[in-house]
Amino acid sequence: MSRRFRIVWRSCLSRWVAALLVIAATGCEQGQEVSEDHSSAKAENVGATAKDPGNRAAADAPSLVFTDSSVDLGEVRDRFQHRFRFQNRGANRVEITALQPSCNCTAVDASSRALLPGEEGEVVVDIDLAKRQPGPEEYIILVEYKDPVAQHARLRIRAYNSPSLTVIPSSLSLASYGRNPAAARVRILGYREVPLVIERIESSAGWLKSRILEQSEDYLNGWACELEVYVAGDSVPAGKNAEAITLYTNDKEKPVVAVPVEVAKLPRLFLPVSHVFPRRSAATGRWTVQFTLCDRGGMEVVVDAVDCTSAGKRCSVRKTSSRASPLGAVEVELDELDLQNLEWPLSLEIHISEPCEEKLNVAVFKPVD
Repeated sequence: MSRRFRIVWRSCLSRWVAALLVIAATGCEQGQEVSEDHSSAKAENVGATAKDPGNRAAADAPSLVFTDSSVDLGEVRDRFQHRFRFQNRGANRVEITALQPSCNCTAVDASSRALLPGEEGEVVVDIDLAKRQPGPEEYIILVEYKDPVAQHARLRIRAYNSPSLTVIPSSLSLASYGRNPAAARVRILGYREVPLVIERIESSAGWLKSRILEQSEDYLNGWACELEVYVAGDSVPAGKNAEAITLYTNDKEKPVVAVPVEVAKLPRLFLPVSHVFPRRSAATGRWTVQFTLCDRGGMEVVVDAVDCTSAGKRCSVRKTSSRASPLGAVEVELDELDLQNLEWPLSLEIHISEPCEEKLNVAVFKPVD
């Protein structure tokens, strides 16, 4: 290799090295700037993130804050009340939109439905245990509100129902018709140390009677006493009658127990529908009316005659029920009446001989063309 070539090669090599050094230096500076920019952006993001959770927590925090949202009241009986105190700790006006209890034995209300920031109020809960059995109870009340975002709070009451006695069922409903001996049974259970004794029974009506069927001498889930409440005679006033029987017991906490009794006086025979429409018989070409008679006692219904009182004409009975059915299907011919010239509706009077003598009326409306 000549000296001239070595000199040229060394010169080129020096230029390449210098160029590489410049490139490397420039890259480092740019990398440092990018790194600094990235670090700065990261620091800003970290700062923003550090602020956001607090902001989000403040935004998502409930506005209504309850002093105690869950309570255990221990032993309770009959009827009791509890109050949940709360405060609007948000920055906006709060409107309570709904109070939803988990049990229909619970009545819930709020002392105020609209609260400004800082104002306080109460959710008042009334619970009636008259129809509840002894044992642990739990009640949930859902409080729905807007601030203006829809939110809710969940309240809980735990308690142990410890009544001195219970009445099962707590009320009675009887249906009386004719001389039907309507009756129902009621069971009284005592939970104290001494056996339950029914000392006396009074009734609000002379025709409403009761008698003791059984009074246990052993404690089996309570001291049991079973009564029968029944209607005596046929002197029940028509319609619905709100009555009661009153029990006098040896229980110190409940010496007097009233049992509501609703007695409905119903007719023995009835028509399921109050009006019918005539139709033309395909066999005879005559207009006929068909209706059904029902007997609450399940007996055969026998119809002697049917009168068309509106037109002054007599209608003939076509058929009655069989003896196996309490339903009497009756078909009546309208005896060649001039349907176009009648005043509608017609009135049919039904004369019944069995199972009891009675008259029923049914309206007949003009047939639809």
